[in-house]
Amino acid sequence: MKLKKNISENLLFGLPPLFRLIENCATKYFDNILECWANYECYKITSKASKTQNIHNSGYFALSNTCDEDDSYKYEIVSNIENDTRLFHTSFSNVALDLPSANLLINIETFIKQQHWYEMLYCLDVSLNSEHFILYQENNGELPLLLSTALIQRWSNQHKWLTFQPFFQTENWTIELSNEKLNTLNNCGMYEDDVNYLAQEKEIKNLDRKMLQSVKNKDLVCEIIRMAISGKNEKLNFTLFLTLKYLTIELSNIGLKIAYTIVEQPSILGFYRSVNSENCEISPYISVCSQHVEGTKLKTYQGIVLTDVMSKIFKETNFRSYNKRIITMRKLERIGIHG
Repeated sequence: MKLKKNISENLLFGLPPLFRLIENCATKYFDNILECWANYECYKITSKASKTQNIHNSGYFALSNTCDEDDSYKYEIVSNIENDTRLFHTSFSNVALDLPSANLLINIETFIKQQHWYEMLYCLDVSLNSEHFILYQENNGELPLLLSTALIQRWSNQHKWLTFQPFFQTENWTIELSNEKLNTLNNCGMYEDDVNYLAQEKEIKNLDRKMLQSVKNKDLVCEIIRMAISGKNEKLNFTLFLTLKYLTIELSNIGLKIAYTIVEQPSILGFYRSVNSENCEISPYISVCSQHVEGTKLKTYQGIVLTDVMSKIFKETNFRSYNKRIITMRKLERIGIHG
């Protein structure tokens, strides 16, 4: 309220009066101007689409409520999403959208409007281009419903990796590269003969780059970011499971053996810890560093997934066993085991 009062009572020096009018309107109808901006971007997407086609009635509510991996769920990796003209429904609009627009809308709704990652407003084009994993559900001959997407950035685009952005290279990150994790790197066959020297590195920005430089074949490495999950609230956990499972399997299938990730969702981390506890020589997931999420008890982890090992586990995992692993790990951590 104090910020809104400041905006309404103070002039913006050196800027046209229209700017103050826009900011006043934004704070009147939204919490802040960035939230207004996000809503405006969503409006632009759906408005443009509705002008070029008849509005489709969303098939979202007609889709199956079951949590089974049946034939209606489809997934694939799209090499150049900007060239894909297929139409999809989303759970955020009754307007049919081409794949790039549907992906952008889901990213804005889930990351910016729900999680308030307003910095993404300055790089929305990333959602409209490049290589993406998509998961969708077919609907009795109607347009499919796009459920989740994730951006895949290969080694050739490592200058764009979120891992190397300033926020993820600060001293606020605590390095967690134990001897056990170094043994996994040495045993997985993807790195140079001996990476134990990495234990001496104290700065995350140097550790990240040295780890990458130690990979024998850089074409086998990627970064996975912007994993957006959408749909009915009661099915979000199931959609997250399907996305993790099939994304990992597909990465392995196309030869991307090491996937850099940035994760804070407790359920994902619980599953990763569970499978790690059963794989002594080669842990499928290696957390490299962590940082507390401000204002919460959560931690954000930077780490890598060894997709060949993890995909084998996922192929033997259904939603029930996935949840069982997470619940068991939570109980163990509560009593101080695997903490």
